[in-house]
Amino acid sequence: MSATLKKILGEFFSIEGKVAIVCGGGSGLGRAICRGFGEAGAKVVIFDVRDPKEVAEEVKQTGADVATFVVDVTNRTSIGRQMIKQRSGKIVNFGSIDGLTVFPGSVSYNTSKAGVHHLTRTLAVEWIKYGVNVNAVAPTIFNTPMNTELLKKKEFMREYLKHYVPLGRIGEPREILGTIIFLCSRASDMYVGAIMDVNGGSAINGGWQN
Repeated sequence: MSATLKKILGEFFSIEGKVAIVCGGGSGLGRAICRGFGEAGAKVVIFDVRDPKEVAEEVKQTGADVATFVVDVTNRTSIGRQMIKQRSGKIVNFGSIDGLTVFPGSVSYNTSKAGVHHLTRTLAVEWIKYGVNVNAVAPTIFNTPMNTELLKKKEFMREYLKHYVPLGRIGEPREILGTIIFLCSRASDMYVGAIMDVNGGSAINGGWQN
């Protein structure tokens, strides 16, 4: 690696020494993100409704400092408002491809994820004056425990990938890490209210087609 490239990576893309709080870090994509943050040199704080001690042990193996908290994000008294106070921070919300396009038979899920996207844009506009960047990712189906039963439906998945995902496959958890780390680094300082498509081209394919 050249000295110039090393300087660029260190200055813009590094999150080493930063405190990374992962809500829902006890499983699925959150679990992979916790490990990724640890590998990138961040201090990892894991929030989950269940004790995420198993994930904490995995992250410790990366050499990272780890703290865990049992947190219910629907309970306002269990959440600290540190970023506005310190006038800096990066927030990455999890939306979905189904908040950008329409998947039939999932009106509640589609609507809730579209709400996450607009919440992201609204908070981004309101909080950037405090130095807090708010953005979101919009994944397609990833290979996580939440999707275990869905992935067993071979015929459905074959049609889903054929008509909905130009890439032709689902995502693996580690494939979302690059986008997350980017959105948490200085490299994304100009990103305000962005919804990042991590979905194999599903958004530009126009949604489900029979």
